[in-house]
Amino acid sequence: MNRIRGRTILVTGASQGIGRAIAQTFARHGARVALVARSAERLDQAAAEIRALGGQALALPTDVTDEAQVAQMVERALARFGRIDGLVNSAGVAPLAPIHECSLETWEWTMRVNATGTFLCCKHGLPLLLETAGGAGGRIVNVASI
Repeated sequence: MNRIRGRTILVTGASQGIGRAIAQTFARHGARVALVARSAERLDQAAAEIRALGGQALALPTDVTDEAQVAQMVERALARFGRIDGLVNSAGVAPLAPIHECSLETWEWTMRVNATGTFLCCKHGLPLLLETAGGAGGRIVNVASI
């Protein structure tokens, strides 16, 4: 884990659950973390927890289904930390009903968050990751869970 010390990692879905745990783990090992999720209040709490432990964290409230917000989020992280070395896409939602009871609206919302959100974060983060480490590139991890 020493290889991540001083690196900047964007983590989506960082306000709770798996994403929050991933962000905390990276921070504990010396990475600067940009925390991304829709809930500003929960993001601020997660960032405060990381800072209380001596880590560097930036809360970036963002709807990953909105391309303009994603582009702005990447630019803000870059402006703050000067580089992006990794992206963890862990933002996700799951319908709480069996598929035969799921509405089309719920299905489309699920796909926007889980698939389109991941695509948009990769689209806007990848150019910066390709510049990392003298052109060797950074890393992208896509997380899925039920």
